Amino acid sequence: MQTLLHVSASPRGGISHSRRVAIELVAHWKLMHPGLLVVDRDLAACPLPPSEN
Repeated sequence: MQTLLHVSASPRGGISHSRRVAIELVAHWKLMHPGLLVVDRDLAACPLPPSEN
C-alpha cells in the first residue's frame, strides 16, 4: 500500500492558497492511486513541541 504524507503549516487555514492547491493535488493522487493511505498533519493546528537541543 502506498502512503502519502500531507503536511500543512499555513496559519491562514482555509483561506490559504497553497493549502487549497495541496488539497486538490491530494484528491487527484487518490483518484490515480486507489487504496492510497493519506496521512494529514497540520502543524498550524497542532505544532511540534520545542526541541531539547
